Amino acid sequence: AGWQQSGAMGSTDVELIKSAHLDPADKEYAIGGLEQAVQTMLDKPWQNNGFALNFDSSTDFNSSKAQSGRPRLEVQVEDAAATPGPDLSVAAIETDPAAPKAGQEVTFKAIVKNVGSSAVKGFGAQWVIGDKPGPITDHSDSLEPGQSATVPLQRRFEGSPSDQRVHPISLRVVPSGSDSCSANNELGITEDATPVDVTIPTDVAQKLAAADNSLGSHSAEDWVQQQVRLWNDTYADQSRFSFAPEGSLVRIRVNSISVGGGAGVKVEDDAAPGTPSLAFLRNLSVAVGVLDGRSMEIAAGKVQVPGSTSRSSTDLYPGLMGDGDTRFDGGIPGALPLNNDPYVDPALAGAFLEPTDLFAATDVAALNTHLGQKVEKPSDVLLPIQKAIILRVLTLSGEAVQNANLLFFQSANGAVSAGDPTFVAQTNNKGIAVINARGSAGPFGDLAPDAGNGVFLIQVKSNGAIDTVWLKAWQLTQAKIRGAITCDLVANVPDAPLDTTVNLATDRSLSDSTNDLPAKLAPLIDDDESTGTDLPGGKSWLEIDLGRDRTIGEIALATNGKPFWQQFDIMVYATGQRPEEAIRWVSEQDWAWTSTNRRDPGKAPSSSLVTYRGPAMRFRYIRIVNRSGGPGSLSEMRITPAKVGSAAQ
Repeated sequence: AGWQQSGAMGSTDVELIKSAHLDPADKEYAIGGLEQAVQTMLDKPWQNNGFALNFDSSTDFNSSKAQSGRPRLEVQVEDAAATPGPDLSVAAIETDPAAPKAGQEVTFKAIVKNVGSSAVKGFGAQWVIGDKPGPITDHSDSLEPGQSATVPLQRRFEGSPSDQRVHPISLRVVPSGSDSCSANNELGITEDATPVDVTIPTDVAQKLAAADNSLGSHSAEDWVQQQVRLWNDTYADQSRFSFAPEGSLVRIRVNSISVGGGAGVKVEDDAAPGTPSLAFLRNLSVAVGVLDGRSMEIAAGKVQVPGSTSRSSTDLYPGLMGDGDTRFDGGIPGALPLNNDPYVDPALAGAFLEPTDLFAATDVAALNTHLGQKVEKPSDVLLPIQKAIILRVLTLSGEAVQNANLLFFQSANGAVSAGDPTFVAQTNNKGIAVINARGSAGPFGDLAPDAGNGVFLIQVKSNGAIDTVWLKAWQLTQAKIRGAITCDLVANVPDAPLDTTVNLATDRSLSDSTNDLPAKLAPLIDDDESTGTDLPGGKSWLEIDLGRDRTIGEIALATNGKPFWQQFDIMVYATGQRPEEAIRWVSEQDWAWTSTNRRDPGKAPSSSLVTYRGPAMRFRYIRIVNRSGGPGSLSEMRITPAKVGSAAQ
């Protein structure tokens, strides 16, 4: 009948797993002997209530959210042999009416289908309401493969408009004879779940029924229900944030499944029997009011603004819908802005901000805010946006970009056209610029239904250099939800004018952590981006000696189709100092993101250039230190001095 107390606090809430054992493994302990218990969870998912761990002495545990010492789950699996024969499946639970109201008489109709290869000779059916099993009713009719039977239940509908997770109801079938797959013998919903109709193209349904799905059955309906379970139990439940510590309160239930056509949420052609379909999960999300955020991603080649044509706007931590920020922010104050660029923010040092690939914060806010409601147009879920926006523009090293010109170019239909900027602004001596509203969506004016105009390309002009940064409507929505006062933008601009006519790296002295010969490293400073060298992983580094102390404003790294180190620090030190005394000039936290979104065309046909502009400082040695451990490849280094004594904008 389920656990009597939450968290298995009573002795009757647990059943001893006699095969379980605790074994030391180096500096860890391993709990083994759980194979049969896990197999039971697979065979009968509705009996998967988790594990209770009891110890006879005081024990400390780190959680899966700890920065170190996390527990690990290691699973070894093998394919089970297919068992042909009859297979009963609870394919769907429909309601009449489809969207009942609280207190209304409603008929639940469970569709029990034989998805196996031979006849089913009767079965028992048991409704389970609120985790309390009812009586088993016998259904003696035989079901040939593909045939269905309906098991009705009439009751007064219990409504909970503020939380769709409550009021569970399910149907469980008990086969009279053999059954090749038991995992599809029960289907559960919540009464208040948002009903969706699903349509499957005929060829896709045939493909889904031709091989084992994740339940182990051959059934397009089972596959659909597994996707819905994944949406409910993982995407909705585990997408958690400071303002939504329990995730989304919305749940989905399938009201009908039609094969061959009809209105409803479409199963896309990429659906495969044994794997989730992100396209279908995304379609389910749109059906219940989540915005498809891919409309706010500007791909490379879709920017026509001079000086920014090589830039793209992929979000750093996007979710299922292609946009937003999926990091749990419960460990930092709400008024503190979250950075959306891979730079080191001292204010967030030590904060646990682990991203997922589930829903973003704005997705969960939209689901919970508009629970059971239908917005007029999809982009309305991003509203309201604050009328006046306070932007704080920072350098890669976290310093304010003072008195910089900001040119705003607004997107349309996934592109940013050339022409005059939509408007301009300027930062003050603290790097702050206040942007006023131009319509219902703050500075964006009125959003298009798909939010395709909800992106600003911003050119930041400072000290003779230009950098491209992005501001999206979801960022302003998230800031408002969290109560953040400002929205940070990170601009890769120098704090002094640059002498771009000089490359101080040419023909200088290079060394690395593996003492490679100069001939191997020479391609990095030969002014030829078509050549290069592979660099080792581990605790590796690459160093260039400029010959004497110089005031440096920019360091550029070129690659030729191969990735560089994923994370690294650019450390610098002066004549007479030791490497141990080096200071961090700038830090790269995500080379893959940066090289995709902030690269510029190189001199060679397939090369690209990523520049780093730190504070103008005098130093002689530049050491790039690998922080990610993996190997990398580099084709050229360029080092640009700052113009000493100049402060022209």
